[in-house]
Amino acid sequence: MVFNGAEVIDQQLQADPLDVKVEKAEHGYAMTLIAHTYARDVFCMADKVDADASADGGMVTLLPGESVTWTISSGAEVEPGRFAAPNVLRCANDLKR
Repeated sequence: MVFNGAEVIDQQLQADPLDVKVEKAEHGYAMTLIAHTYARDVFCMADKVDADASADGGMVTLLPGESVTWTISSGAEVEPGRFAAPNVLRCANDLKR
């Protein structure tokens, strides 16, 4: 758990803190996030790509070098990278764009 001693807007968060890989998986898609800098409050709005899609995780904070893999349940055949689009995969760091 990470304690944030300041509001998001007051932190010196870097834009684009993640490397993201999304691949087709057995029951949808696998999304792997790797932080190359502090990534605060990361979440995926998978339903923006497929109304019936959902991610099995969310609102995670990653320190540099940490990673997480989420399963996105979806029966839709879409380009996997759409789940990593800037309007779908979001984090507090986006306020610095």
